[in-house]
Amino acid sequence: LEKNHGKVIYFDFWARWCPPCLAEMEPLKQLRSKYSTKDLVIYSICVSEPKEEWEECLNEYSLKNRGIECIYASDYFGKDNLQKIRKQWKIDRMPYYLLINRKGQIVDFGTTARPSNPQLVSRIEDALNNFIINRIVCHFFILLFYTKAFYF
Repeated sequence: LEKNHGKVIYFDFWARWCPPCLAEMEPLKQLRSKYSTKDLVIYSICVSEPKEEWEECLNEYSLKNRGIECIYASDYFGKDNLQKIRKQWKIDRMPYYLLINRKGQIVDFGTTARPSNPQLVSRIEDALNNFIINRIVCHFFILLFYTKAFYF
């Protein structure tokens, strides 16, 4: 998460044996195409085994080289750490999604934050724009302060 500080981050936890997970692969690619990788980082994290089935899925759904970080959880986190992550984030079903704003706060999670849910786009927009609005307001007050200080 540290390398993506200041970006909106979307996590998609899925399993090969989960039909609803696989049904979200096309909407996930469509979601990726709507936003710059500079603004929205997408992690597609497969939690099922074996690894060969994950690789088949990446090919079947053309997920490679699309600006989506495709991760095989056991290799990336290790099995013990994956269990800790699932427990900490309360990931108890598949698919499971997390949306984290630019401040590093979880703003949406669970199964309803799926890529095919039209409300997800508005949540992402809010996560992207709230940070920008806060910066504009902050700059406005700084400018106002310096202008007032200059005239007094």
